[in-house]
Amino acid sequence: MSHNRHTMIDTQKAAQEQKIQMADAMAKVKAEMVICENQIQKQVSLLDKNKHEILLAAKKMTDTVKELIRDLQEHVTTMKAKIYEIYEAQQKHHAT
Repeated sequence: MSHNRHTMIDTQKAAQEQKIQMADAMAKVKAEMVICENQIQKQVSLLDKNKHEILLAAKKMTDTVKELIRDLQEHVTTMKAKIYEIYEAQQKHHAT
């Protein structure tokens, strides 16, 4: 068909061609979405793993500090006992 020096096509044929092009475009978009969703899922998994590791590290640090404090408190008690022994020995020595 011809009309004022340009070619015309049937609307049904034009609609069908556009439908095919849009279906192709949608298929490409869906494929990209699957790729993006997979990448997002990987990132979420890594984030969860990092969060878990950070929480474990924080707990380990807290436990270590508590253990060190407990050890230091025991050391203080032991040292005080020794100091009092020395004091008592000196008192006996001075008394005699």
